[in-house]
Amino acid sequence: MQQMEAEARILRVTVEYERETFYNKWDKVVPDSKRKESLILDGENETLECYQDEDGISCVQRYHLPSKIENPLRVFASLDFFDSPTMMYGDVLPDLNVTEVFTITAEYADGVKKQRRGNFNRLELPPDYQDFIQLVEYLKDYGHSEMLSYQKANRMPRRKSDLMFCRVSFYLGERTYSYLCEIPTIQCGTWVLVPVGKENRLAAGYVERIEYRQPDNAPFPLDKIKKISCECTQQTLQELENSITEEDKAKNASILRSRMCPLFGCKLYRRGRGGCMDVQSYLNGEDLPMEIFPEPFDEDDAFDICYDCEWGDI
Repeated sequence: MQQMEAEARILRVTVEYERETFYNKWDKVVPDSKRKESLILDGENETLECYQDEDGISCVQRYHLPSKIENPLRVFASLDFFDSPTMMYGDVLPDLNVTEVFTITAEYADGVKKQRRGNFNRLELPPDYQDFIQLVEYLKDYGHSEMLSYQKANRMPRRKSDLMFCRVSFYLGERTYSYLCEIPTIQCGTWVLVPVGKENRLAAGYVERIEYRQPDNAPFPLDKIKKISCECTQQTLQELENSITEEDKAKNASILRSRMCPLFGCKLYRRGRGGCMDVQSYLNGEDLPMEIFPEPFDEDDAFDICYDCEWGDI
């Protein structure tokens, strides 16, 4: 029995991670950056080695930890890393902007070597990989590591049957709302026209985040969720402005109570806060600051007009 345990004992575990990102340039996919990481638990030498390389700039950390490597290796041997089949869906879509792959190798006392490779996502990683992250949690004190990120390890690859949902705000950094999006070209940072309120009037909103989910995991019931109308352009804004009737302007009182500019969807802010010009700056190709007005917003100080387009000025 002891001989069998000795043969099954793991001497060395190596976990490797590699990420490469790409971007589009003149309709061509061009490499952007590369990152490599590796983690080696060596029971024979009682050492822990961490290696990181970002675009040729590398760092190696090697620690001698007497009596502190054997137990993690014993726990690793009890985890399901090599025997479980890889989960796969037939409609998984390749990510054209980034590739992330992993390799896990275990070397045993009897000379056997086991290895598992795949894409770094929830489907292809071993089922117990997050338990391994918890096992070496203390390594995060020595620096940032992508392969020890719970968020990355739990990320699902995009599938053909996924639906696209956008988290839209009506002013940068404020509360976001989920919209179903059927326009695949929409990206984070895009201004879009979306229906708001009971009357579903169109207003300009800013896409803060994009999520891909299965229909049964939608952020809002599919029979009630609203859809993004179109991307915000000079033409669509002009059409929206032309659609505002005198009757709409007569409803000024209710608009003031909601403190919402009906044309651009921006809040009615006190002096110094932004409004429609954020949209216009975007359309003109100008960069917007990440945090335009960090001060807390007091509703009692709000103007009764949009600071930029002066909607509601009566």
